[in-house]
Amino acid sequence: MAEILKSILILCLIGINILAFGQNEEMQDVLFLKNGKTIKGYILSTDSLNIKIVEYGNKLIIVKESDILHKEKLPHEKIIPYNYKQFKPNKYKSQIELSFAKGTYNRSFTSIRYINGYKFKNKNFVGIGIGVTIHLPYYGNLVYSDYRSYPIFLRYSYDILSKKNTPYIFSDIGSQFQTNEQKQLKPLFFRIGFGSKFIIKKSTFYTSIDYAYNKARFKYDYQSQIGYSYWYRNNMAAISIGWQFH
Repeated sequence: MAEILKSILILCLIGINILAFGQNEEMQDVLFLKNGKTIKGYILSTDSLNIKIVEYGNKLIIVKESDILHKEKLPHEKIIPYNYKQFKPNKYKSQIELSFAKGTYNRSFTSIRYINGYKFKNKNFVGIGIGVTIHLPYYGNLVYSDYRSYPIFLRYSYDILSKKNTPYIFSDIGSQFQTNEQKQLKPLFFRIGFGSKFIIKKSTFYTSIDYAYNKARFKYDYQSQIGYSYWYRNNMAAISIGWQFH
């Protein structure tokens, strides 16, 4: 008798909740699962392990809390996959990144760059970047003065996986502008690299290892005489960190 009464009580609760849900069809509970599926309906009960949700058609489903990526109450017409909200396939994105580099003749560089562009089909990104590079001084047999350059470049990057956390590759090509009278850099440069993107609370962070190349020239100091010598191939290895905002 107790089991029969318990079953009747559960059915009554389901019926009441379905009726209430039917009277307010514009709002419903949505569970976004880690496997990419979406369950829409009305949450009947929750505990520390499971959630009972009533789907359309009077279907009762029990979902483990550990399988749920996100849950919220949304209007019916605004329900979209949870991953889609964070990673729209076609969307403008901006990035800010900071880089620390070592180059030929043990030269040091620090750069900050801003990139704004468009992401295609959730993997390909094309953008235009600007930045400031600080060329730090170095003193030895060769004397290098400190100066700044201002790169303008095209950025292409490709996410290897269609997931929140993914490795990626990228390349830059552009020109560097200088304000000093005696130019120490050839205009053209390029950069390639690979790294990893990861998401923390809807914010995308990334780190990368880069290789960059351009031509530069150095000063020499010989018996208190300072002058310019030949152009050399400046190979640079760098570590970059960045933040992408949507």
